[in-house]
Amino acid sequence: MAELYRFELKKCLQQKVLWITGGILLLCLCLWGAAACLQTTDSGLRGEEIIRLHREGGAALAGETVDQDMLDQFRPAYEKMVFAGDARELMGCIDIYEFLGHVLDTAASAEILAVDQQMLYDRLEDKLRTEAEKGSATEQAASYWQSKVQQQLSQPLVYGGYHEGWSQMASLMKVMTFLEVLFLSVALSGMFPQEAQHRTDQLILSSRRGRTALYTGKLLAGLTVGVGFGLLLLATLLGVTGLVYGLEGFGVSALFTLLMPLGASIGQVTLILFGAFLAAAAVTSLAAMVLSQVTRNSVATMGILVGILLLTTLITAVPESPRLLSVLWYLLPSNFVSLQGAFRYDLLSVGGLSLTTWQVTPVVYLLLTALLALGGRRLYRRCQVGAR
Repeated sequence: MAELYRFELKKCLQQKVLWITGGILLLCLCLWGAAACLQTTDSGLRGEEIIRLHREGGAALAGETVDQDMLDQFRPAYEKMVFAGDARELMGCIDIYEFLGHVLDTAASAEILAVDQQMLYDRLEDKLRTEAEKGSATEQAASYWQSKVQQQLSQPLVYGGYHEGWSQMASLMKVMTFLEVLFLSVALSGMFPQEAQHRTDQLILSSRRGRTALYTGKLLAGLTVGVGFGLLLLATLLGVTGLVYGLEGFGVSALFTLLMPLGASIGQVTLILFGAFLAAAAVTSLAAMVLSQVTRNSVATMGILVGILLLTTLITAVPESPRLLSVLWYLLPSNFVSLQGAFRYDLLSVGGLSLTTWQVTPVVYLLLTALLALGGRRLYRRCQVGAR
């Protein structure tokens, strides 16, 4: 088995198209980092200067309570940007500005300048409770999230400081999944069809290890390539983000990035998305290989995977009713691995435990991986020669 696995892995890694595709996708991530530093924004400031001002301002405000004193410190910088066009001071407290915009649902200067501590917390609580009520499918789920809102706002919020690196990585996970699925559609779509194309399938299946051991070796090799490239993508993202934005602020509340009462830090949210991404990479790798066995054509397999990928990119949301449609839609890896996909208000109760979407879906992915492996094995043993 080990020898067959190494042989299939070597055969897969010898594909030039795999290295070309992977290299281009990794280069795209590096170019994203370079663009973040070199681009000039509407404020007239270069990206690297904005990041420097943001970091310095975040460090100065770190540990302060979001209260009237902080709003009073923020207001002069915002007024200077609005009335004098100078955004340098605002960059130091841009997190507070964006947080206010999300809570108030506006970028209008009049409302932002008029907000005070009481109004901010009233609007924040109202928004969190409304979203929880609207997003919950059952009374139990609504009650669960309402208690989370109360727990989150039981005391004033504390701004933990600069956390742009973790926030950027969390926001980019949908793009990362796009890159991963694109790579898998190229790298694994020919895993099984190449045997039929080279007309070696009958010879392979008549050999001593052709039906079971070779199939297992192919699956393990494909999983190694798929998950391995996923790890490489995450490592590249982590490295580029660390160089450009820095990795401080792991423990800052995720509420400053995602208005949802998770009770978690932005670093924890990002690591959850990393784990979901790898689980999605595994199930998509299996799906690509089994699909290639069904279609017996690498181009058709690639077309189906890319078609689904483009569909989920163009359609950003589906109606919450019927509920089954919404659940299946967000079960797709390209929809699930994102802030809006993984962290939703759906809830599953099992034995008195309330499990959230990001806790349940990776388990579903593991079950799907096992089912795909078993179903693909049956197809491989019965259909390959029979199709001749």
